[in-house]
Amino acid sequence: MMTDTKLPSARTHDVTPHRPWRRLDTAIVLGLLATGIVIAVALGNDYGLSWDEPLIATYVERLHRAYGSLESKDSVFVDLHFYGPAYFLIAEGISRALREVFSGWSLADGRHAAYFLSYLLGTLSVFVIARGVTGSWAALVAALLMATQPLLFGHAFMNPKDIPFLGFFAAVVAAGILAIQAISPGAAPGGRSARSASQGATGWTARARSSWARIPRPWKVVLGVAGAVGGVLLVDMLFLGRITLPWLLSMTRAAVTGEAPAPIQAIFDRVTSTGSGISLEAYLHKAAGLYRRAGIFTAGVIAALSLVVLCITVFSKNKDLGRGFAWWWVVSALLLGVTGAVRVLGPMAGVLVCVLLIYRLRWRSIPFVVLFWLLAAAVTYGLWPYLWGRPVEGLLAALSRAAQSPWDAKVLYFGELVRVIDLPNHFPLIILSLQLTLPALVLGVVGAVLGLVEGRRNGTLAWALVLWAWWLVPFVPSLGMGSIVYDNARQLLFALPPFFALSSTAIAALFRLARFRWAQVAISVLILLPGVLAIRQLHPYEYIYYNELTGGVRGAHRRFEMDYWVTGFREAMEHVNEIAPQGAAVGVSGSRAAAAYFAREDLNVWPQGDIGEPGRIPDFLIATTRWDSDARAWPDARVTWRLERDGAVLVVVKDLREVE
Repeated sequence: MMTDTKLPSARTHDVTPHRPWRRLDTAIVLGLLATGIVIAVALGNDYGLSWDEPLIATYVERLHRAYGSLESKDSVFVDLHFYGPAYFLIAEGISRALREVFSGWSLADGRHAAYFLSYLLGTLSVFVIARGVTGSWAALVAALLMATQPLLFGHAFMNPKDIPFLGFFAAVVAAGILAIQAISPGAAPGGRSARSASQGATGWTARARSSWARIPRPWKVVLGVAGAVGGVLLVDMLFLGRITLPWLLSMTRAAVTGEAPAPIQAIFDRVTSTGSGISLEAYLHKAAGLYRRAGIFTAGVIAALSLVVLCITVFSKNKDLGRGFAWWWVVSALLLGVTGAVRVLGPMAGVLVCVLLIYRLRWRSIPFVVLFWLLAAAVTYGLWPYLWGRPVEGLLAALSRAAQSPWDAKVLYFGELVRVIDLPNHFPLIILSLQLTLPALVLGVVGAVLGLVEGRRNGTLAWALVLWAWWLVPFVPSLGMGSIVYDNARQLLFALPPFFALSSTAIAALFRLARFRWAQVAISVLILLPGVLAIRQLHPYEYIYYNELTGGVRGAHRRFEMDYWVTGFREAMEHVNEIAPQGAAVGVSGSRAAAAYFAREDLNVWPQGDIGEPGRIPDFLIATTRWDSDARAWPDARVTWRLERDGAVLVVVKDLREVE
């Protein structure tokens, strides 16, 4: 039978039962990974640009300058500097690699495939999170249930902010759970449970002292003096600049005039161009910049080495916890660092993981929690140039921005255009409930309740409570404090993975009732079928999906937001490319950049602000149906093309050449 949901007996302070990782689990992970990569490559070039992607591309270009110059000035950035750039940079690298492999792919196509890979990371994480409690098969169906949600599947290819955050947030929790599950069964929550642990605690330090003792005394003096001098110079270079910087500037002045010591003069002459006409001030400025970069690089190396030593020290003192714990705990911390450099709310994932570890190890967890946050903070700081030189100020500014609405417009909600700041507090929960498939909605709610009920009986209550917190806490600011979300609450998509992980509890219960393999397979198909069919029907606009509570996409049309990121402009522009004469003017009601990216080179694409001015009527108009733009702009003009899905119109093209 497929079911494997009988839980081993729970131990005191366990987070999840000790369910060993099996070959079947590895096969499932590899199968999901291979399938996801195939889907990313097969569908990556089907999607249009989302509204924010052109601005993000500019942000990435300026980030390269920031990393190259090690400058964190605001002038380097665009309005997105409050958002961590980690996955923007990763996606750009993946995109350039894919463009080299697949002819005809644009950088945007490659980025879309890269975004989907982060969604794949979230899918794998849901399987890992649920597996330890409900078993491999129920966890697999839960992971596939999330993977086949049309809302998420559509976002996965063209949402550069929220989907990477979802994927890495889930991966932090999954790696943390793997670490806790890997703790040796005999490890004591209050302290070391094996003599070997205390003996291993000083192993490497004892060897270091022994090696020092064998060094001859004169060499110890030389090394001591060299270390003291080097330490003074290092501190001066990193913090003071009273010795090393003046020396470097004086040597630069001497080298420019040809009066530097021979070795320094030879190096200067080799790396500079003779007779280049560069002024002394320019050389001094370059020297100061080189000095600053050397200081930052040195500080980074020292910080990295210090963290390595700290890791060795902490884990060597706790060998009884097992290597698996050490490995996955460090992985979770590093992933948290990346997550924090994707969105400022990333540390919430670290809080969830640390709560589980504290529950498992009690006071013994303190050094691991400290190490966890130090590693994460170092990675976040290194990946986010906006924080350089002002980490606290930068984080507070980013948090403040996250709590506010950077966009004051109207959204369509139950047939009315409502300003973002006036949306009701229940908007996030209602809109996401309407965009999940009914099997997901029912199984998620039932599974969440069962997780609490069964958790009290089998020792997994901490697991269920942490998933509840992950699921509901992100909604608290909007429900209780009026924090603003928009675009169908896409900012809260990262709160959905625990919903699906908890659904595995309900799926496992169904499997226990069905008992026979064929019945369990049939149940799995029925659970996944609505999402799969909707993905096929709506592709590549899956994220406009609405469930039967609204009458489907057809019933939601003109009542709720549809293609609010105007990804349909790609198809619209491709149609205009086919029919427009040479040099035609194309007006865009919506994001000009999302359309112009796919335009013929000879076409003149106008932004919305240029449309309708006296004597400024374009030859064609591409208009989104958002805000009823298609009806308000030249309402009597002939519509030559419509983009529709399931009776909902997303974009229209109008021929304005006969308009007076």
